[in-house]
Amino acid sequence: FTIQAKDSNGCNQIRGGDMFKVAVDGPTGEDEALVVDNGDGTYTVYYLPGAQGDYYVTVTQIAYWNMETDELTSLDTATPIMAGTYCVTVCEGSSIRFDGVSFVEVTTPTEEMETALIAASSEVTFEAWVQPAPYPFQSPPEYAYIMLKSAATDAGLTTKTWELKLTQDYSTLICRVYDGGGEYRSASATVDLQIDEWEHVACEYDGTNVSLFKNGALAALQSYGSPAPIKTNNYPHPLTFGVNFAGLIDEVAIWSTAKSTVTGDYKCPPVQFIDHLIVYFPFNEGVGAVKTFGVSEDCKEESLETCYVGELQTERIGDILYRPSFDERTAPSLVGVSIRSEEHTSELQSRPHLSY
Repeated sequence: FTIQAKDSNGCNQIRGGDMFKVAVDGPTGEDEALVVDNGDGTYTVYYLPGAQGDYYVTVTQIAYWNMETDELTSLDTATPIMAGTYCVTVCEGSSIRFDGVSFVEVTTPTEEMETALIAASSEVTFEAWVQPAPYPFQSPPEYAYIMLKSAATDAGLTTKTWELKLTQDYSTLICRVYDGGGEYRSASATVDLQIDEWEHVACEYDGTNVSLFKNGALAALQSYGSPAPIKTNNYPHPLTFGVNFAGLIDEVAIWSTAKSTVTGDYKCPPVQFIDHLIVYFPFNEGVGAVKTFGVSEDCKEESLETCYVGELQTERIGDILYRPSFDERTAPSLVGVSIRSEEHTSELQSRPHLSY
């Protein structure tokens, strides 16, 4: 992150010279981050965590450049420039890469998921992190499905379930839920997702309204007159990810409540939000895996053999066999940490200011 120094009037400093200490205490013990003076009033802080987990970060100013004496002046009391210590959660893992033709199909166990969806009734949220890539083949299908409560072969058909999908140019997000009697409740929003950029998308249905979100902000809301629960069939459909989608998908979650918020960074599982979780796929299996595992409120990671299992389905085009693959990150990173962007100022003479 970056420290922006300010003078006593609250204006940005345009020269360097101040001194800061950034202490880090985490799973690997106490450590100190590297602080680089950029010479323009900003200071870049670098730290690479050695393991995933919670890190407690304290930023302290220990000296400032005195403009009157033109020299470095130590502070009598080195006080943290933030309101105490703050916590950064660092996670590692992988995401799943789709190639436009192959997909993941969750067939075990579908009965439990169907039961949970029925119990959710009129409140449900679907969410995922996506990073689109150019479609690799000519004549792309009309829609790319992030998730679909149906077999891949039924994509685009009337299956009386629900779906969260994008138009193939990634400009429009669409959510549909089946409410019985041959009727769907749906909403669409212009989201203009960018190639090779991570974005969070979500759909919320509260029994009356279908709401769409991009990066936690409301993108569209379609209201219906009378409340109606999601209608499910008396036979289980598989849950399918990535049909016709090209790019990365991560942290897919379905909730039995109308959440309307982003739960965390795409690298980090929403473990602290485990209540009301119907199913969650972190896609952290890594290179070479041919299955992926999902957890729920009632099925934690320590008992994966009883949880949801997704099969990575292959598709052959000519002589080439396509299969979803896991894209691993090289190391945990502080980029995109699961804390809100906010500003902190102190009452010290140089009034430092943090932005991250």
